[in-house]
Amino acid sequence: MILIDWLLKVMRAVAEIATGSKRRRLKAPRADLEEGALLVEESAEQLRNLERAYAKLEEQYKALEEAKRAVEVELDRTLEAKDAAEARVRGEKKAREDAEVEVVRWRKSAEQAGRELKHVRTAKDQLEALFNTKTAELREAQAFLTKGDAVSDADVQRMVEKLNAEIYQLSASLTEAVVSWGGPADGEHLRASYERVLELIGAPIVHYMRAAAADGDCIWIQLGLQALLVVYASWLASRWHPGLEPAQHDILARLHASLFKNEPQSVSARWRALASRHICKLFVEEERYTLVLKNILHDVEAILLLAGAQDVLHTSGWVAQRFQARVQDVVVQAIAIQKTITQDIISSDFRIICPHSGSVFASEAMQDVDDCGRSRKRENSDGRKILCATELGLLRHERLSEEDGIPAETLERVVIKAKVALEGVS
Repeated sequence: MILIDWLLKVMRAVAEIATGSKRRRLKAPRADLEEGALLVEESAEQLRNLERAYAKLEEQYKALEEAKRAVEVELDRTLEAKDAAEARVRGEKKAREDAEVEVVRWRKSAEQAGRELKHVRTAKDQLEALFNTKTAELREAQAFLTKGDAVSDADVQRMVEKLNAEIYQLSASLTEAVVSWGGPADGEHLRASYERVLELIGAPIVHYMRAAAADGDCIWIQLGLQALLVVYASWLASRWHPGLEPAQHDILARLHASLFKNEPQSVSARWRALASRHICKLFVEEERYTLVLKNILHDVEAILLLAGAQDVLHTSGWVAQRFQARVQDVVVQAIAIQKTITQDIISSDFRIICPHSGSVFASEAMQDVDDCGRSRKRENSDGRKILCATELGLLRHERLSEEDGIPAETLERVVIKAKVALEGVS
């Protein structure tokens, strides 16, 4: 715009100069007038050219103004867009920074959660291990606390009654099998056997057997054999294992007695069952009765010799040849009773009743074999001494737990009375 104004001023100045020149030339000669006319025309043409140039420049100026306004509008838009972009960038930057802060926070939270999860997993593993341990302990405790029996009391009673019947029949068969009886045998070679028999069944019954042998009365011999087999059967059914030494057996017996007295029935009985089961694993099965069978056969033969059985005296191994299988059956039955009452019964404890020779008769747990079917008055038997036991008895013990302040107590019941022969019978 300033350039155009300047050009206009220049053109006006030129025109004024040309006009002044014309006026001076008019005063000049005619020749100068024509030259001046030409100059005027040239100046006018130049002016027109300048006007046209001015108009063109003005148009260009307007175009430039339009372009300028357009540029300014575009610039404003660009600036607005720039501002918006910068605001957006700032917003995005802020959002990114916030996001980074949030990421850091979440990362820390995730790390904390990871540590807590690790602790939780560790605690879970510990709880699972504790649960498994307690479950195993509970199963073990349940195994100790359960009172489930593998057999019933009636089954045990039938086993003892069957064994008594077998002992009675075997004693009768042994006596009846002897064809020839003579006077009681004596001699140094029988001294050890004689002392052993005295220890097992007592001196009184041995005295009666030897006296009866001279008279040919076999009932006392049968009674002596029956007493011997009952003592062995009682020993087998009552011991923890035939292979144990007496001291070992006594330790186990005292330990079980203490448990029975001071612990619940299920605990002492479960201990008894486990102990018996594992003690049996320490020995070969055949060892449970092989040596006992040999001793029984030897002692049966000793009784028959002391009673004057000539068949036994003159035939080596007479008892084993004829009766080993039946004696072995007695042994097997006695051991089966021992297994049942030590391993298969938990709700109670069973004990074999086998009174020793010379002990006092007690009608609560014994029955006089000479009184069977005769209804002898109780006062006629009580207090008398026992000659020998002829049948095993069975006693049931149960430890009742303490309840509601009532002290624990032991309940006893005689299931089978032991049959005994009393001294002084005729």
